[in-house]
Amino acid sequence: NYEDDGNLVSRSKPNALITDPEISKKHVFNMVKNQSLNCLSGKQIPCEIDSICIHGDNINSLNTAISIIDSWSSDPVERIALFGQMEQMVTILTLPTQLLLTSIIINYLGVGRILFLYGVAFLIVFSVYAISPTISIVIFATVFLRLFEYAINKPTREIVFSHLKQNDRYKSSVFIDTFFTRLGDLSGSLFISLGNAIGIGFSLKPILAIPITGIFSYFGIKIAKETKIY
Repeated sequence: NYEDDGNLVSRSKPNALITDPEISKKHVFNMVKNQSLNCLSGKQIPCEIDSICIHGDNINSLNTAISIIDSWSSDPVERIALFGQMEQMVTILTLPTQLLLTSIIINYLGVGRILFLYGVAFLIVFSVYAISPTISIVIFATVFLRLFEYAINKPTREIVFSHLKQNDRYKSSVFIDTFFTRLGDLSGSLFISLGNAIGIGFSLKPILAIPITGIFSYFGIKIAKETKIY
């Protein structure tokens, strides 16, 4: 809550904090809708509001965040629109990257380093999300990983496939681009569901997934060495 002068109500006073998730949600939505601070006295102070900070030092902070996010994105149309916009961003960024930068990056870094960096890319995303699990980070992570996959990693894999015998090339391409990718989606969903079932916090899940990034990098280096493509 806020005082009439715009300062936060001192925590030594009653009603300084709003701990009920439903009341918090209504409080936040009202401020965003009216672009003004809600004061304890009922006064509203005009203020440009473009972000929300939910402090984590009370037991209901997570429930408050979930309540706000669910209310914001409970409409499937809005969720579809958000993911559609992310896909549009990926498409817009991928085409010029492939035309202008992909060959330069592959020639400069080499196949081995790029396959190694695939794991590093996931390491960066998991680390950032563990520090700041926000919608903006989800958008950044999705766009960044898809751009890296389509513009850099996939063309690099095609180079590896081109050095295999025709039959092996077909089997490897189908296995990685279909079965392995789908398995990754399924295992990711199972990992999240298992974490929810045993009570693992949102910020801890990305940290627990970090060892997987090492597996990606390890196999990237191994593939480059065995195919003798560096």
